[in-house]
Amino acid sequence: MVLSRWNSSAVERPAPPFHLVRKLEPEVLILDTQAGMNNETMVALSAADAVMMLLRADEQDFQGAAVTTSAAQRMTSPPTFLLVNMVSREDDPDRVRESAEAAYGCPVTAVLPHSPVLAELASRGVFVLEHPDHPHTEQLRLLAKRLLDETPEPGTAPPAEPR
Repeated sequence: MVLSRWNSSAVERPAPPFHLVRKLEPEVLILDTQAGMNNETMVALSAADAVMMLLRADEQDFQGAAVTTSAAQRMTSPPTFLLVNMVSREDDPDRVRESAEAAYGCPVTAVLPHSPVLAELASRGVFVLEHPDHPHTEQLRLLAKRLLDETPEPGTAPPAEPR
């Protein structure tokens, strides 16, 4: 996932479909790319003001995300964050956070446990609208605020170090 505070007049940057950007004029644009290193991911990383890596707390995702995170940090040095998702309720969230931060060298913004309610929605709606009082919704709101607080405005220098 690539987060960008989008300046729709900045046509020199690689961009998603311009008609949507111009019509909606979003403050933030989130691009969900395929896992791994492919052309789509490389273009998105080159235009990113920040990178959010979403990964499950399993060995396969931990290994696969390492390649993309490393490339993001080498390419443009945008702030890079992790969100660890689908954590088993038996796992200690602090241990998961420490393990991911040590493995990738970037901060974990949230550790979300596996949620049957989220799985049951099965993309038939927007989770935060369907479940505004769910603990995941609160975590996602905090995550969005943190990303907005730590993502530079277009044309400004990035923060020295993400928290």
